[in-house]
Amino acid sequence: MVPTLVDAVEEVPPPSTKRQRTAEQAVVDDLIDGSAVIVVKRQDGSEHPLDDDDLRGFLAVLIARARGHRVSIVAHELLISPQKAARLLGVSRPMVYRYIESGDLAATRVGSHWRLRAGHVLALARRRSAQAAAIDEGFATALAEGSRRRVNARRAWKEASAGEREFARELVADLLDPETGR
Repeated sequence: MVPTLVDAVEEVPPPSTKRQRTAEQAVVDDLIDGSAVIVVKRQDGSEHPLDDDDLRGFLAVLIARARGHRVSIVAHELLISPQKAARLLGVSRPMVYRYIESGDLAATRVGSHWRLRAGHVLALARRRSAQAAAIDEGFATALAEGSRRRVNARRAWKEASAGEREFARELVADLLDPETGR
């Protein structure tokens, strides 16, 4: 029996064993080197090969699962709840509401509930990932130059603009004490 997609977000768990991950990686390798082709065979015997976009999506799922990751499949146009957005972003639901309030994430009221386009949520996830990578790169550079250049964190904080400070607070919000904000 083939499962049906009944929700805006379909979550596929990672393979439960190393053997299954290894098998998925072997399929990925065969598809990439051209020694395997994916074809949908209908009951009437006719065959339909996957086009390049379908194959790319299928490969992305297989590669993630071969690495032991859970995969979420979502149509960008669908409206999702803040709870589902939080799961996609890997943050709390209150954090999603903060993104909505700050304008970082567009949302629409449907009755008394907020709904978000899945594509907007994924775009925010990409932006956050790029910001985190830039911060990591900056730290790596500062550490590599550590013997030549010292950074006075207090002075840098005082010299930062209000926007830079708020951005920094958002990046470390899960580390801050909710009572004091420090």
